[in-house]
Amino acid sequence: MRDRQNWQLLPFSTDLTLLSGLSHGAQTFGTLATQATSLPDHAYGVVRGRSGYLPYLMPNGFSLTVASRTIAALFGQTRTYRPLLTITHVTPYTNLRLLQQLGRRLSKAGIPFAVSTTSVAENTSYRAFKRFTAVLRELETENGVILLQAPVVGAADRKSGQILEQQLVGQLNQLGQRQVLPVGVSAPAYWNQDKLFRRYGLQRASLVVLLPNPATTTFAQQDNLGNQYPQTWYGVSLRSFQTVQQSAQLRWSVPTALTVPMVDSTKQLTATVRQVTAQTIDWYDPSQQLTTRLDSASATFKYDHGEYFLNGRQIAINASSVALPQFNPQRKNHVTLKGYFRVQGWILWVFFILVTVVLLGFIVVGRRIYRRMFFNRSRR
Repeated sequence: MRDRQNWQLLPFSTDLTLLSGLSHGAQTFGTLATQATSLPDHAYGVVRGRSGYLPYLMPNGFSLTVASRTIAALFGQTRTYRPLLTITHVTPYTNLRLLQQLGRRLSKAGIPFAVSTTSVAENTSYRAFKRFTAVLRELETENGVILLQAPVVGAADRKSGQILEQQLVGQLNQLGQRQVLPVGVSAPAYWNQDKLFRRYGLQRASLVVLLPNPATTTFAQQDNLGNQYPQTWYGVSLRSFQTVQQSAQLRWSVPTALTVPMVDSTKQLTATVRQVTAQTIDWYDPSQQLTTRLDSASATFKYDHGEYFLNGRQIAINASSVALPQFNPQRKNHVTLKGYFRVQGWILWVFFILVTVVLLGFIVVGRRIYRRMFFNRSRR
């Protein structure tokens, strides 16, 4: 695959349907060249009028950037974007020392970044959670932003929406209490094809990052419709661009989040920093360009060009202190047949009271009869 002065060797393929003899006026994007010098080159993306053609579509790598330019041209879009560096696979159980060092080294290199992390809504009084949020606060002060990553779905059905909402709201409130203010939500891309996941998960954020899908996808109510959000970023592994031979800047026609997994060792930390700093990429800087809104049940998080707001009040992020009010919303859960069981409970209470009164009456009457029998025998 070649485009301008950039190229990348693609995986081996035995069967591709390519276009030849293109008519005048057709726009072409990228060039596919075979290893056999006797075969001619062919255009990768072709747009003519309201029609477009791609011989294949990969979810990552250099060909994805060319494919996105083809699709953008088909719909008359000419805007280009800067990619957002995103650290994924961060959890409360991550090696926080390495996460802290990674954030510091990226900040020192002048590279803005986002951290996609899961969180918890319970057991937040433990010291481990306090340290976890302290590291996230430090990342916020080092030109980093936090994305709340959706929980892993093991099993789901049509009743899972309310459970998901309670988990996300609880996590947001616990993070907000500790000055960790997420700017958006990240989730696997297939979540946008699920009605319940969209309604109770993604739609509460104005910024959604769609990450690569896991090997197994579990739906609650799949409808394959999708939704459009004010800002949607498509997650692509930075590693898939390692073999791109660059002589010119890559052009990104869709908002792209280039992802790197969280490191597990000092060796991986050094390799990741070297990989990121070696890229000739003009990175997206949230503090200069980003404005987002994220709604919880009891709070509204807002991010505006590096400034954080909670319920309309500006928050100064401090890496060593916590000074936010507690958010503990009391959610009312609708329970089917709740009124029926309440009436049934009152009926049982009345029944037991009546039985108790009758038994007490029998005891009193029986005692009187026994006493009369005793006195009558004494007189005889």
